[in-house]
Amino acid sequence: MSDEQQDKRGPGRPRKATTAMSSRRSEALSRRLAPGGHVFPRGVTDIPLAEPGWHLRTFNNQIHENKHYSAIHEAGWEPLKPEHLAVAPDQLGLRVNEAGFIVRGERGQELYCRMPESDYQAIQARKTVENNKGVGRGAREAVANAVASAHGDEAAEFAHQHFVGNIEDRVGPLG
Repeated sequence: MSDEQQDKRGPGRPRKATTAMSSRRSEALSRRLAPGGHVFPRGVTDIPLAEPGWHLRTFNNQIHENKHYSAIHEAGWEPLKPEHLAVAPDQLGLRVNEAGFIVRGERGQELYCRMPESDYQAIQARKTVENNKGVGRGAREAVANAVASAHGDEAAEFAHQHFVGNIEDRVGPLG
């Protein structure tokens, strides 16, 4: 960029958009700006599918060399194929690898997979139950220790004997 062009824009000011934008980008912006569209980009959830009811995710073999294998054979994900999309993969900046799966990246290291939304939600619910096991354990002792350091042993003993805790998993504002 010449100094003259830099001076017209001013230091640190980005170039204005040109009319030579790619059709892929303007289609993506149109989807985001349409009523009901996602204003904030949400990654793989912005990929238009031929049929609804699927949860999408990417798995990157560059991070862990067996990530694709474990996603498919151990976690139950199904590789995304061109027929699963509502548009051509190249319109989304994606490509099809030699196995016929949708991928992204120079060497196709990011594999796109899908899982029925109901199954995904069931797995998430089971994970939450497993993660919450043991969360309450130690809470009584933690409260008693905090009371002991602030108010002494007698108050701590009372707190330990009368502690009633309720641990909830919920989404939304606290309080």
